[in-house]
Amino acid sequence: MTHVLFCFPHAGGSASFFKNWIINDKIKIVPIEYPGHGSKYCVPFCESMDQLIDYLIEELIYKYQLLSTHSFSFFGHSMGATVAYEVSKHLEERYQIVTDHLFISSKSSPEYRLEQSQLTEIQLKEMLLQMGGVSKNLLELEEVTEVFFPIIRADLKLLEEYQGNNDLKLRTNATLFRGLNDSVTRESMESWKSYINQINSFHTFNGNHFYLLNNKNELLDIIQSVIACDVSTQLTQI
Repeated sequence: MTHVLFCFPHAGGSASFFKNWIINDKIKIVPIEYPGHGSKYCVPFCESMDQLIDYLIEELIYKYQLLSTHSFSFFGHSMGATVAYEVSKHLEERYQIVTDHLFISSKSSPEYRLEQSQLTEIQLKEMLLQMGGVSKNLLELEEVTEVFFPIIRADLKLLEEYQGNNDLKLRTNATLFRGLNDSVTRESMESWKSYINQINSFHTFNGNHFYLLNNKNELLDIIQSVIACDVSTQLTQI
């Protein structure tokens, strides 16, 4: 049985962030692209989290046949973790489908909110450099910032206006990841326990908010191990 791991990128990111992710022939990795990002650059941005979730669920169902996929999990990094959580929540509410596992990377629970959409260009550059994942030389190129800044500002605005709640505690379990020097604190991530059935484990890697760039193999090994355990449990219940 093939397990599908859908991957949701960070604010300003695209599906290509996961292009080099390979686990094994039993786990298919499917990177998700947001409207206005990467290969969907010409598609208008979603103006709210609800609109984005509706868009993605429709794509998951009709493009990726999610309703007939028997084994799948979600991985979300930063903003992608919030998106993955909301997609999981809506799938439970609308279709009674429970995500096998939720992998949450470098993102606080919805009770923690940041106001970053109105940062000046200088402040935004400083924030991005502190978080890592983008070089100073790249941010000094005007042709890059002209394309990239509207995308990340749209994402930050969407996150800023998002109001999540834990009226429905997800029935799935989760594994948490962060960088040792991450701007996202361990405490703020542990608060996901109010939103999800159970936090199985919490892993900390050397690095900052983009720790996964230098710890990809170790991260994927953990993901593979968790999925293998989940699949084994499913098979014993058949």
